[in-house]
Amino acid sequence: MRKFIKNLILYLCMLPLTPCILLAWIENKMGDKEEIFTFFAQLLSLVPGKIGSYFRVAYYRGTLKACPVNTAIAFGTFFSHRNAILKENVNIGAYCVIGCVNIGKDVMIASRVSVTSGKVQHVGPMGRITRDLYLNVITIGKRTWVGEGAIILDNVGEECIISAGCVVNKNIPSEALVGGNPCRVLKRKYYSTSMPLNL
Repeated sequence: MRKFIKNLILYLCMLPLTPCILLAWIENKMGDKEEIFTFFAQLLSLVPGKIGSYFRVAYYRGTLKACPVNTAIAFGTFFSHRNAILKENVNIGAYCVIGCVNIGKDVMIASRVSVTSGKVQHVGPMGRITRDLYLNVITIGKRTWVGEGAIILDNVGEECIISAGCVVNKNIPSEALVGGNPCRVLKRKYYSTSMPLNL
């Protein structure tokens, strides 16, 4: 019953957002610009409380590649690019900026986290700095927990813990505890695989 009510509220939130979703969809079909998409993403990031999370999820369900109904997106958080995929039960804290990502099932992201669209977005093929964007999709594996204020510049494996303030500038293997700036793996397989990790 609770799931039904949550889904009903979400779909009711989509009704007033239909013009916003439609404009972002038209923009996407007309080219690679994202001004309209980003405008509404930033605007909706300022809606407070639980209803704000519903509005954000409703908007991203209509504009991102995938955003399930059981996603939670806190106040101040927005996606800077529509090329993002969220799997089931993703929880994103407040004041995060998320780029091109593929976020796995049951991932938890704390507040003030930045997930960029790769490490060299403004470096062209000749190695020169340019205003053009070269975007890469960052993958965060399932059941990973990203701590407060972390910056994710590269892929993160499954069932990892990324410590608060960590700067991930290289590929992180699965089941790793990571910390520092630049990051380093502090521990591998930090829990028994026979016991569930209570994230």
